[in-house]
Amino acid sequence: MYDIIIVGAGPAGLTAAVYARRAGKSVLVLEKDTFGGQVTFSPRLENYPGFQEISGNELAQRMLEQAMALGAEIDMDTVTEVLDGEVKTVVGEAGRYEARSVIIAAGARHRRLNLPREEEFIGNGISFCAVCDGAFYKDQHVAVIGGGNTALQEVVLLADICKKVTVVQNLAFLTGEEKLIQLLQSKNNIEYILSLIHI
Repeated sequence: MYDIIIVGAGPAGLTAAVYARRAGKSVLVLEKDTFGGQVTFSPRLENYPGFQEISGNELAQRMLEQAMALGAEIDMDTVTEVLDGEVKTVVGEAGRYEARSVIIAAGARHRRLNLPREEEFIGNGISFCAVCDGAFYKDQHVAVIGGGNTALQEVVLLADICKKVTVVQNLAFLTGEEKLIQLLQSKNNIEYILSLIHI
């Protein structure tokens, strides 16, 4: 029996674990995939308070170490159900866990375009992580969908290894930080398709 079970070990889940342990609560954090969540895919963070520059992996590792040092228990399991009641039961593929409270910090999923045959090409031409898969497209022409910070960080990385990068954005402007936009403008192998209309 735990005071709190946290489902998800991304930044939100690990932060919740730190605060709960500082409040003297017993804590179990359950994670199905990657400690640190999607931040681990960011090769460089320049806008996280307290760090001029840090990699997503390093930040995630520090968060995990801090939660564990404070006494949070961390376990790998895929949660399939949470049963409500005076005592909450968290059902995972590997076991059942009980707590007085449950925090669900399950994170986000990659957005899909809902194009014909999209699922068929995921992992075979469509990727969600330039750090992970960018090397497969070395010296090729690639497209990045989106104009926010995450997309633009991917474009920066890809522009250094790919022949050409096309940024596709549904707005008439990029929404990422000005510093990233200026960095992209200094590269000569990036083109933009803006104001793409949703169908």
